[in-house]
Parts: sequence; structure tokens; C-alpha cells
Amino acid sequence: MRLLHHDGISQEILIRDLNCDRATGTRSINKLEENGYVRREKDPQDRRAYRIYLTEKSRQLGPVIQQMSTLINDIVFDGFTGEEKALFVGMIRRAIGNISLENDIRKGGK
Repeated sequence: MRLLHHDGISQEILIRDLNCDRATGTRSINKLEENGYVRREKDPQDRRAYRIYLTEKSRQLGPVIQQMSTLINDIVFDGFTGEEKALFVGMIRRAIGNISLENDIRKGGK
């Protein structure tokens, strides 16, 4: 979903935004690349970095992914007020941050 709105985002920023560690993010991108969904190009401003782009194959899936995302959100938030939805999303983001922090702490302890 992220690449549908930010095609050509740096690999580092994409991994950070997805709240996963570098190894997991890189493996996921490698798998997507192997299956023809993304392509990786060197960043012209930073030769050590890569930018991730959608392929035509994945662009064709964009409308289906957006439709499924809307359907899932409609199911999850059925009957929620706008305030309840915002509160729920905020708590989920906080919980994800807590998990991410705990993972970072555990990795540092190894």
C-alpha cells in the first residue's frame, strides 16, 4: 500500500515506516523483487542507498488492494464514531511502537 502512494521511496524509509527491522524488510523486498512486484534501483543522490519502485504487475493490483483495504476498514470500524476510530488507531499505533521498542531492546541485549 505504501508504494502505491510513494513509489520510488528509499528502501531505508520504507522499512522504517513499516516498523520492521532491516533484515526482515530486506528479505520482504527481495521476495517481492523475485516475484516481479517491485524493482530496486540505486539512489542517484546516495550510491549506497536504493529506491523501491512498483512494477506494472503490482500497479495492476493497486485497485484490488485499495478495494480490499476499504472493505476491511469498513468491517473493522463498523459502528465506531469518528472519535472512537481515532482513539482505536492511536492505541494500536502506540502498541506497535511498544512492540518495536521491545524488539530493539532485546536485539541490543544479545
